[in-house]
Amino acid sequence: DGDSSVTGWTGARFLKILSTTAPTSADAFFRELEAEHGAPDETGYLAEIDTHYASYCNNGFGIALFRQTPQPVAWTKDEWCVRRVSTKDIDDDGVLEIVYNVSGGGTGTFAVKEKFLHWPKEAAEPRLGFEFITLQVDQIASPFDVVLELKTVREMHYGQSCRQDEYCPEWPPEAVCRPVTVCNMTALKEMRVATEIFPERLRDNPDWRQYVKNRYERDGFVLVGDDAIQSLDQLTLSDLEAVDDGSRPELTSERKALVDDWLN
Repeated sequence: DGDSSVTGWTGARFLKILSTTAPTSADAFFRELEAEHGAPDETGYLAEIDTHYASYCNNGFGIALFRQTPQPVAWTKDEWCVRRVSTKDIDDDGVLEIVYNVSGGGTGTFAVKEKFLHWPKEAAEPRLGFEFITLQVDQIASPFDVVLELKTVREMHYGQSCRQDEYCPEWPPEAVCRPVTVCNMTALKEMRVATEIFPERLRDNPDWRQYVKNRYERDGFVLVGDDAIQSLDQLTLSDLEAVDDGSRPELTSERKALVDDWLN
């Protein structure tokens, strides 16, 4: 975090010696990067903050940033599959943050995170602002011998809805509180049966109907698709309309398009 008074140790296998001198230009830096890691999946220039970037997905390297002024600075970070690097003023303070997505998964789970970097002009390198999971898809077994797909889409609503707050970690015990930016968020949760044809044995099964109802009441997942239980759909929409005060707007069309792109 830039505190030179803190001393720590780590294993050599976690460290990597980079060039002892910073590249003098973006072209030189990215040529060096490509020679070591191959061609990036995306490159670009964030003119508002005078920062060049390269992001990798297929080979898993991560993200690289280069800033020419006030002195040449090259910065890299190992990440999951990195995509969609851009800038955004999340709290309307006039300072742009760098935002990018990382995606990956394991057995039965796929997730996309949205991450933010703060890099003021006077700072030697960017620092992580915050991150959140914007898309998560899980496949789980159910008591009915069918696999269920659970999809959660989250969208942060930036600008005037954001505020400064304080976060106090519960662990480790000696962790200190730190300032954070908090924004309103919309969450959409859907559940579907992961089969091409919905099992007929479930349609009029009271145990299945109760399971779906419990899943919604406990975790907020609503059954969707041709097999959805109509009464639950109507109940969900009615409840949302009754309590909607504008603080939880629907997902934007941009977010919906991104979700479709990730899943396809």
